[in-house]
Amino acid sequence: MSANPPLQVLWIDDDIDLTADLAHYFADLGYAIDCAGDLASGRERLATRRYHLTIVDLTLPDGSGLTLLREANRQQTGEVVVMTGHGSVKTAIESLRHQVFDYLMKPVELSELRNTLERVRKQYETQPAATVAPTPQTVRAVS
Repeated sequence: MSANPPLQVLWIDDDIDLTADLAHYFADLGYAIDCAGDLASGRERLATRRYHLTIVDLTLPDGSGLTLLREANRQQTGEVVVMTGHGSVKTAIESLRHQVFDYLMKPVELSELRNTLERVRKQYETQPAATVAPTPQTVRAVS
């Protein structure tokens, strides 16, 4: 672990139990995780703060994670990782067009997800200080 502030992560996924469990796991590793269960909640969080990383599921109750890729400001989302259990060549190509950091298929291996977060962390540690607002708590509830 470094002396740098924790990597600020927004995780948008409707699998609330899995997301909450993994958020706690990654919080124990020093990541600050906010969780959202749908696009609307994710948009609300992005409107109020900046993240180093946004993890987004493609299939959400109120739309596609691709919508977020099209409309989101990268100053708010930071890097974006797409996770999906319903991947296709078409969605992978569209994700790449939006310059996602990674495209992961569910069920994702914990080591693969951990390595992805670590790559993002290392990227930010080698850059000048990022302007990401501090998180009042390490893990926020999924809405």
